[in-house]
Amino acid sequence: LEAGISVFLQICQGMEHVHSKGVIHRDLKPGNIFLGEDGLWKVGDFGLSKLLNVPGGWGGGIHVKPENEEMTGGVGTASYASPEQAAGGEYDWSSDVFSMGFILMELATQFNSSHERANMFTDLRHGKCPKEEGRLGEVWEVVAMCLRKREERPMVKEVRVTCPHEPFTNANITDHLDLRPAGWRGSRP
Repeated sequence: LEAGISVFLQICQGMEHVHSKGVIHRDLKPGNIFLGEDGLWKVGDFGLSKLLNVPGGWGGGIHVKPENEEMTGGVGTASYASPEQAAGGEYDWSSDVFSMGFILMELATQFNSSHERANMFTDLRHGKCPKEEGRLGEVWEVVAMCLRKREERPMVKEVRVTCPHEPFTNANITDHLDLRPAGWRGSRP
């Protein structure tokens, strides 16, 4: 559990940086989190991300519905997409937070089968979050926070500071990003 929380905190720090630059990832999932040569976890594959014109940063209720763009047709991975993203409605940074809730759930849970995992995804999408005691219970509270309705979801920083673990301080935030295109084989810029 502690190792999973540590990975999640690194993802949070990377996503805080991404959002501070006015970018929505739009396809956060375990397959887009990579272990770097330095032993740190990185957020990568920004192929579906969206750069927004965000004067003054986040917090002003910035929402995205790009013109001439199909919102669900191939944008993001359905299992991890927020309800508003999957429905083709307006969305914002909070869609990434929703995806982070599923990532944390997977980091904190061992599944015996893909069926068991699929059932957990379905339960969480219907607001059924397991009730546990101790550290695992605290983790589930963070998962539930991430899966709230769009207007109630916290920013990534709140998710990070609420997560039951000492803050990750071993590296600069930008060390948690891998901005190379998916499949890139060259050296890191």
